[in-house]
Amino acid sequence: MTHRVIMLALILLLAGAVRFAGLERHFAHVDDIGVAHTLLFEEESFKQSYLAEHEAAFEASARGPLDRFKIGVRRFLANEVAEYAPPLWDAFRISSYWTYAPAQFLLTSALLKPGQSYRDVLLNGRLPPFLFAMLGLALLVLFYSIGPWRGAGAPELLLGVALAAFSMENVIYAMQMESYAIGVLCMSALMALLMGLGARPAPGVGAMLALGGVAGVLMFCQYQTLFLLPPLFFALAWRWGWAARVPLLKLARGFVISGALVVVAFAALFNTFLWRFTGASGVHWNAGPHGEFKYVGPSVADPGVGDHLANVLRFLAETLPVLITDMLSFAPEEGVVYAILRVLLPLLVALGLLALLRSAQPQRRMLGLFFLAVWGMWILLALVGKITLGPTRHSLILLPMLAVSAAHGAVVAAAGIGRLLGRDGRLWSARAALLGGGAVTALFMAQWPAQMQLRIDPFDPARLTAQLQDLGVDALIGYGHTYNPLLFADLNRFYPLKYQPDHYKDRSPCVNRWMLRRPGPVRSVALVSHRLPLTAGRFGKYARCMNKALPPGQRISDRYSDYAVVYSEERPSAREVEFSGKTANGTNGYFLTVLARRMTPPSLAPRNPDLREIEHTPTGAGRLPGHRALRL
Repeated sequence: MTHRVIMLALILLLAGAVRFAGLERHFAHVDDIGVAHTLLFEEESFKQSYLAEHEAAFEASARGPLDRFKIGVRRFLANEVAEYAPPLWDAFRISSYWTYAPAQFLLTSALLKPGQSYRDVLLNGRLPPFLFAMLGLALLVLFYSIGPWRGAGAPELLLGVALAAFSMENVIYAMQMESYAIGVLCMSALMALLMGLGARPAPGVGAMLALGGVAGVLMFCQYQTLFLLPPLFFALAWRWGWAARVPLLKLARGFVISGALVVVAFAALFNTFLWRFTGASGVHWNAGPHGEFKYVGPSVADPGVGDHLANVLRFLAETLPVLITDMLSFAPEEGVVYAILRVLLPLLVALGLLALLRSAQPQRRMLGLFFLAVWGMWILLALVGKITLGPTRHSLILLPMLAVSAAHGAVVAAAGIGRLLGRDGRLWSARAALLGGGAVTALFMAQWPAQMQLRIDPFDPARLTAQLQDLGVDALIGYGHTYNPLLFADLNRFYPLKYQPDHYKDRSPCVNRWMLRRPGPVRSVALVSHRLPLTAGRFGKYARCMNKALPPGQRISDRYSDYAVVYSEERPSAREVEFSGKTANGTNGYFLTVLARRMTPPSLAPRNPDLREIEHTPTGAGRLPGHRALRL
């Protein structure tokens, strides 16, 4: 018993250490540090553009008391809440622009403050997902301490927790500001809640109030939790209505109590945030470069039932093994270990699910029914085009279910092999869990340092600021969804004027482009990106975006041939922000190009009012210390 406790403590300690060590070192992505930029720099533009625009739209289409109530809520948020409860206001702003649930950002608001250094922004902004990721592991331990896993089943805990703790996808998203690591917490919490409630002989009023309250709160932590609730209620209905033979009226009363709380929470969530996604789908880059993770109907003309069934089975056979492996994998894709896991992990997950469903123990069978219903929900959503079955962060919420299924499959297989050899099956399963947990931990720790080295953030605020000063650069343009320099405090002092499309109103190709500039004419310009090298075509597009904001005397030529390259630094990387390289969503590259004008700028297009000039900070305006003009 003691050695199991020590090993569990070691797993959790190592899991926390590798995550915390990467908080300020892991490279950034627009979906990551965009949260910090929205919180720190976009409050006024949010009020003036996004909120005012949607309030006007609501007023124009208001048809009854409910619509007028929504308008009142938004005005309340923008005024009283913004003044007296800043964390609520910040969470509302972030979740209104990004696609993330708001709860996590209550803590983010308390940690991120203006004037922090770039590294402090990364550390503090990523601290909430780190904490919630660790809490998710703690809740998985709690899950294993409830019901049938106590006593003889305790060794299974080590393998299940190790698989969840050292999933590389889980480790990565504990180091990103978006709210995906908290999804692991939500699933672990629901699984622990399910086991706790399933141990009761009947649904009491207090227990069902707790169920509805917890489910409602978890929806505000991760929107995907909503799709876990029907499977949860289905599993509980089986446990009490079928296995325990609870009277129908008593069962219905309990579900009405918890269901009412869930409906109230969902109504608040929908009318505040989710209304934006009505009719939308979660299918975009996560479908894969060739759409391989998105379901497409049969290609034959006039397909029959058999054609549809064969097409669905083919799609699931191609996607589910990849999803399972890449969510659980503790080894990089390019290694021999991954090739073994690609076969082993899907088999263990399937075996574990089958064993749970066939178990004579009601709580285990209930858990198996929950897992089966979750799979059914995810597959249904994929088949109707709402989600993909891809190996991306959008599948990370399934990790606790996958880890528990795989661990259970492993101990069932070990027990079966032991019995075939005439040995004690329980002893073999206990040893398999212990050895499996140790192997997962050792293999991850042996390979993660090299993987983390490929994920080190290449942006160095002091170096970039010194380079631009030394080269006498007048303006810096960010492209390819690159937000890093906007969080460099010293750089923003030297370049006090900021130009950026009003992305709360304008969804044009200029969105996520920006310019930092000094007062005066622009004779030299630098362009920086974390994912794309500069080309003549890209330069022209980005220059035209910026010229919509610049006054006539300060506009820049959009002809690449009018410039000479005076400095170029390219550090390409194939390392995607996701664990898997099977989808493309932004890499860990670094591309800096400095251009100097050869001729006088031509007359350029008129200014677009949808782009704004922001007095970023009054300090540091004027010529940079040691500035020298570039003469060619």
